[in-house]
Amino acid sequence: MISLDWIIGKKSFRSINVEHDKRVNQKIDFKKITIQIIKLVMALAIFLIVVVLTGSLLQLSFILSVALVIPVFSLCWAIFIKRWKSYKVIGWKTWRERINKMQNFVVLFLSLSLFSSSLNETSFQDVIKQPFLAFSEYPIVILIFIQVVFLLGGLIGVHAIATIGVLFKVIQPLYGMVNPLSIGIVMITSALATATVGAYGVTSYHDFRGNPAKSIPDYVK
Repeated sequence: MISLDWIIGKKSFRSINVEHDKRVNQKIDFKKITIQIIKLVMALAIFLIVVVLTGSLLQLSFILSVALVIPVFSLCWAIFIKRWKSYKVIGWKTWRERINKMQNFVVLFLSLSLFSSSLNETSFQDVIKQPFLAFSEYPIVILIFIQVVFLLGGLIGVHAIATIGVLFKVIQPLYGMVNPLSIGIVMITSALATATVGAYGVTSYHDFRGNPAKSIPDYVK
């Protein structure tokens, strides 16, 4: 998806010339960028391993394991990269600003719990499983299909967490055929990638500071 966006953007804006400020150093430090990318990959890999181990040892669901691991892992990682002071200051400031604006997420998670529980009691879940089971011998197709489900869900207003709740039950039979770690990486990265495309989700509500269904048409104009 990123490559496709690059190609479309290059063709769309090819005729536009950008003037660079000569006083600004335009050189890119590839060594520094590479180190940061390696740190990001390491953090993601360690995080996923801790989540999987926590869920296996405590017999917890994937979402609950992620929710429990995030605070402890973020604290330990901030200390590890020597950013404890900035983490403490920014974290406390953000917590004070956001804690009284969480009512939309309360509604989200309550409705998600009702939706997931109801879906698990119906035969519709078997319908969702069929495309995954049909390509069970092709792991790459399953991983791509997971990304497509997240993207399409985000575009029609389905929150990424709701998609995780549904897919978690659907792909459980595939753990013996596809590496669970690979599935976890794809699910987390796909969920993060769709955070800005949920046109009618809670994220857009905060971005537009109002009802996104009313704000988006005005924004497009």
